[in-house]
Order: sequence, then structure tokens, then C-alpha cells
Amino acid sequence: TNTLEDISYGECNRMEKARHHYVPRFYLRNFSICKRRISLYVNASNRFVEHASIKDQAFKHHLYGSGTDVEEFLAYIEDQVAPIIKGIIDTDKLPLADTIEYQSILYFMILSHARDTRHADSVNTFLDAQMKQIFTMEKKHGVDNLDGIDISDYKISFDMPNLYSIQDAHKTLSYILDLKTLLIISDCDRLFITSDSPMTKYNAFFVERGYANLGYGYGSVGIQLFLPISPRHCLLVYDGIMYKALGSVNGVIHINKSKTIDEMNRLFYLNSYNFLYFCPCTSFKYIEKIVTENIEKKKTRKLITKFGSEDSMFIGFHPHQVVSRVNIPYLQIDPRYYSIPFLNQLSGPLRPYVIRIMQKEGRFKG
Repeated sequence: TNTLEDISYGECNRMEKARHHYVPRFYLRNFSICKRRISLYVNASNRFVEHASIKDQAFKHHLYGSGTDVEEFLAYIEDQVAPIIKGIIDTDKLPLADTIEYQSILYFMILSHARDTRHADSVNTFLDAQMKQIFTMEKKHGVDNLDGIDISDYKISFDMPNLYSIQDAHKTLSYILDLKTLLIISDCDRLFITSDSPMTKYNAFFVERGYANLGYGYGSVGIQLFLPISPRHCLLVYDGIMYKALGSVNGVIHINKSKTIDEMNRLFYLNSYNFLYFCPCTSFKYIEKIVTENIEKKKTRKLITKFGSEDSMFIGFHPHQVVSRVNIPYLQIDPRYYSIPFLNQLSGPLRPYVIRIMQKEGRFKG
């Protein structure tokens, strides 16, 4: 016979399993003093919360479907990566390249982008626009597969919009193994912030060349991937052919200028979706300054654009990316690449390493 305690525990357990955390709790604890609470800022309402419960942050019910397979897989990856990140924070050192620990960090960074709610919402927005356009075009040509239903009254979406990107993360990993990695350490009075979209894709080269509207693909020349892992530590994976790292010693750069950390935090704010997260040591006044000075730049292009006629429609999909110029003084663009041609394509030029992989896969001709 079930007792009241048994039923209560069962209900709580089901509720917890329904909560799919798209930002790992172990990750947010790295920005907490007591390991249970964190400070946050709500973008939409301009509201601060000083001591928010970490277990109630960055989750969505059944984001990865009604089953537990994806959530359990992500939990397994988190269990592997958490001690590696703790080791980086404790020792101020990166894992050696070509080790499983190093590749696990890269894989975790890719998954951090693939699993978040912005990505899920973007995929569903594109699906909705695409399918409604198809049904509209079919109806115009006398084909009605909806039995008179007004499709505009409905939202078309995937049950698991993140699934493909999560499944594809292992392949994406192979595309970034040529990149170099830095550990950026703040030695000044500024601390790193993070967000509900913690991994930031950026491309200072594209921005500098005036091609910021091209997609920041993992295979693009000039790609940069930022992931703050504590108030003092930030990982940066970057194109080591395009950029020269200044002041790096064994892959570590110590920053003693607050303006440099401010610029990085500005980047992280511009990349955020709904929430900023930060250590309670960081003042609300500091966050408010970043928001106030950059809120207009946070407004981005439309996610969906349509070209052509009703009979021949092309739907463009433009995932969010930061297009503003952000000053990253410790990475210097190789001047030889200021004159390389940009072809008329959506992703910009690819790195030779990626081209070779795609040629082996039969995905690239030329």
C-alpha cells in the first residue's frame, strides 16, 4: 500500500524528470557562492533576482520529448565533463590537446548550443513558416490536405526540436578539432557573466570584413566559440590560422584590464536569450550598465525572410548571432587574410581542414 510519503515522492520524481535543464545545474553552480543560488537578470522585464534557486533555472518541461533518453544522455555527458571543468578552474590549466578530456570539453560546448531553448524555438519557427507556406501554395493550386482547416490558427512544431542538433554534435566535433583553445582568466576586479545561451559563437573576422550577416558556421574561417565556466574563467576555441593569440602562455591568457572583460561580457549579453546569470559578487549596477549601453544592438535581423513569388518561394533561415563589433585585443587577425575573397554563399569561406573532411564525405566538390 502506498503511503502519502510514497505518493509525494513519486509525484516529485515525475516532476523532476519532466524538467529538462538546457543549462546544466553543475555549470550554474560554478557561478554561485553557496552552490545553491545564483543572481539573474530577466531580459524581457528588466528585472533582477539576487538569490534565485539554481534548480529552478534554465529548464523547460519535456523540452527533449516525453521520454527520458535524451535527458539521461545529456546527464551522462555532464557527469563526465563536470570534473574536467572543475579541474580547469582549480588549476588554471587546460587539458592537453588530443586527450579525451580535451575533446569532451569541445563536445560539451557544441551540445551547450545544440540543446538550448533559443535553438529549439528557432527550429520550430522555421518549421512553422515553411509548412504554412507549403500548405498555402498547395491550396492555391487546388490541393487541400487540411479538410478546410485554417492553418493560421495553429502552431506547427517538433516534439523535440533540438534532437537533430544533439544527435549531430559528434559529427560537428570532427569539424572543430583543428581549432586552438585558450583559457582566459580575469585577474582584475571584473567577473565573467553567463546566460541561458552560454556558448557564444562569434566571428570577429567576418564582422571586421563587413560580412557579419553570413552564418557563423563551425567550419567557417575565423570562427570563435566562447564559454565562461566561472566568474574568473572563460574558454575560447578559435581559428588558430586566422588569429594570433597575444600573451598566451601554455594556452592561458591572464587579463588585468577591466575593459577587456567588459567587452567579453557585452558579447555574452548580446548572445543571451531570456536570462543573464552571474555571481552575487557582481553588482546589479554593473549588469544594468551593460544592458543599457547595448540593448539597441541586441535587436537582431528577422529569423525568417521570404523571397520570390507565391508560386516559387524561398524561405531564408537566419539563426541568431552577434553582429556587433566586439573588441578582443588578445586575438589579432592575420593581416594576410584581409583580402581573401568572399564567395556568394550563406556561410562564408570554409577552413581547408573542414573542406578536406567534406571532400572525404562526398559533400564538397571543387
